[in-house]
Amino acid sequence: MVHAGKGWMRAFFRRHYLSFGIGIVVMAIVALSYDLAIRDMGNQRQRAEDSSRNLLTLLARDLGTDFAALDTILTGVAKGLNDPLVWEMVPELRHRVIFSHISSLEVSAILILNRHGDIVMDGRSVVPRPGNFSDRDYFRVHMGETDIGLYVSRPILNRLNGTMGVVLSRRIDQPDGDFGGVAAVHVPLSSLYDRVKVLDLGKGGDVTIFRDDGSLMARKPMVAEELGRDFSRTPNVRRSMMREAGSFDGTSVIDGVRRHYTFTRVEGLPLILSVSYAVDEVMAPWRENVAIQTIVTVLLCTCLFLLLVMFRRELRLRHAAQTRVENLARTDELTQLPNRRAFRERSSVAWAEAIRQGKSVSALFMDADLFKKYNDTYGHGMGDVLLRSIGTTLAASIREGDIAARYGGEEFVCLLPGTAPDEALRIAERIRDAILRLNVPHEQNPYGIATLSIGVASMVPSEGDDCDALFRTADEALYQAKKTGRNRVCVA
Repeated sequence: MVHAGKGWMRAFFRRHYLSFGIGIVVMAIVALSYDLAIRDMGNQRQRAEDSSRNLLTLLARDLGTDFAALDTILTGVAKGLNDPLVWEMVPELRHRVIFSHISSLEVSAILILNRHGDIVMDGRSVVPRPGNFSDRDYFRVHMGETDIGLYVSRPILNRLNGTMGVVLSRRIDQPDGDFGGVAAVHVPLSSLYDRVKVLDLGKGGDVTIFRDDGSLMARKPMVAEELGRDFSRTPNVRRSMMREAGSFDGTSVIDGVRRHYTFTRVEGLPLILSVSYAVDEVMAPWRENVAIQTIVTVLLCTCLFLLLVMFRRELRLRHAAQTRVENLARTDELTQLPNRRAFRERSSVAWAEAIRQGKSVSALFMDADLFKKYNDTYGHGMGDVLLRSIGTTLAASIREGDIAARYGGEEFVCLLPGTAPDEALRIAERIRDAILRLNVPHEQNPYGIATLSIGVASMVPSEGDDCDALFRTADEALYQAKKTGRNRVCVA
């Protein structure tokens, strides 16, 4: 009875194994389609985030440059006021000397306040307009602290002309070091808005400039009544205030749109820049692609099933499966380069041909510098990414007929048939330079990025010569490259 049961099962699987194979293939296609859709989604989001980061970099650089220029002027004003000769000048000349650089600046007021907060010099008028600003936060800060440096205020209303803006200010010290007043420049928020309004972030995107306490200084799209408002308690701004830079998904409290936010701080300034795009808008093309991909996948699976059933393609499928297994056994899974076994087989053929033709053969032995420290610092996952990048770069850098492989761990090897020593050296340098241009950060490497050391050896083989001897010589050259500082090519 037991044997009969087993026989029935074997007969059942013999009759239906093709159906099982079809089912497995269909599931694989569906899984691949799903994986591709997920990867495309990630790529779409990554492209949008990269674009946002580029905009942030440009905006941060421009703001930093403008604020630095204003700070330079304020510093010069503060120092110039301590020069006795300045005060001996007639008012018109003194005004021209002190405020000679502000005519082209987008500022609404530049004032010199005395130790009581009264205006004593006015960048817009030789005769200063009346006013006292001792109640302003920037005045109190400078009066209480001697080394605050450049201070950027919260958005405030300019009492002289009624415009909203931020005040950049510096303390003025008397010759004896006591508090002598404040040099202040009022930058209208409209000039900050001019910086962001030209940026194109799509229909639902926005760009904002916050003070590091959460005060809104500029935004596109413009919402005038929100300028100067404290957003420090909102989830999105709170997350931006916690780190120097980053990204996250969140819903805007201003318009309720869900966006992907990318943010950074401006170095040396209490400013937070944020660029975001509407998730629905950016992902709309991806959804269309997924819909098309789904239809294609369904049609493909259906056609595959019908064709396989109609033509009984068991032998072809079996042969294809066997070929795939053989390829996998000869390929390094991580780098997709030939593994050591496949390399030895192909090298033996090339070596025999070189002996027959009497041509030179060169070998490159390569090693990723300080790879263990890279793994320890960035994790094995990033280490795999680096090895994969090296493998891809190596495959792209060699010529047709050259043989490259991952030899093991972080070691790579390459056989260059018909290659003289000088040409082998040029190829090695090209490979080393290509790794440098990947610009992969590696803080444990003295060069600051991931590098490759290469040993080169060449010979014209004859009967009885051993291919392994050539690679041992290249390995010795690699050891010399490591010993003399890494990130270099040494020739045996």
